Amino acid sequence: MPKRITQSQFAQATLELKGKPFGFTLHAPFREIYDWPKRRILLKTARQAGKSTFLSAHSLTKCATKSHRRVFYASTSEKQAREFARVKLNELLSRSPRIRNILLNKSVGDINDSVFEKQFSNGSGITVSYMKENADRTRGYSADDLMLDEVQDMDPSEIPIVEEILSASLDPSRFYTGTPKTLDNHIEHKWQLSTKHEVFFRCKSC
Repeated sequence: MPKRITQSQFAQATLELKGKPFGFTLHAPFREIYDWPKRRILLKTARQAGKSTFLSAHSLTKCATKSHRRVFYASTSEKQAREFARVKLNELLSRSPRIRNILLNKSVGDINDSVFEKQFSNGSGITVSYMKENADRTRGYSADDLMLDEVQDMDPSEIPIVEEILSASLDPSRFYTGTPKTLDNHIEHKWQLSTKHEVFFRCKSC
C-alpha cells in the first residue's frame, strides 16, 4: 500500500513560489499548521508572517487532494480579495506546473477564469469574496472550507452568518487569520478560547 503523504509534503511536491520549490525554510511553523488535524484553526500573527500564502497554498492543495471540494475565502474589502485572487492564487497556479496539471489538466497556458471564482477539472473550486460590516455577499454559497482573512476587522455578529455556508458539508473546516490591533477585539476572544500555541522567531541579527 502506498504511503500516505501529508498536506505539507504534497504542497512541497506540487507548488512553486517565486521560481523555487515551495518550502518551509523561512516559515517552519507553518508545516505543522498544514498538517494540524483540528477542523478549526486561528492564526493570530504580525504583518507579513505568511498568512495569505498559507491560505492560498492550503486552498489549492485541498482542492487538488479532494475532488468536489469547495473553498470559500473572504477578506474585508474588494481590494484585498482581488489581491488574494490575482497575486496569491494565480501566482501559485501560474508558476506551479504540477498543481496545474492536477487542477486544470495543463501545465502551461493562461488561467481562464473569473477573478472571484476558480473552477477546477476535478469538480473542486475556490470562491473569493469580501465582507466587513455584513455578510450579505456570502449568502447563497456552500463550502467545505471557510477561510476568513483579517478577521479582526469583521463584524463579529456577522461571522456566525457566513459560517452557515458550511452547514451542508460532511467535512467542514474553519480558518480565521488576522493581526490583532488591540487586546479588546474578537480575534483576541477567539485566541483565549483556543489552545494558545505560540511560535517565536529568533532575530537573525541577534
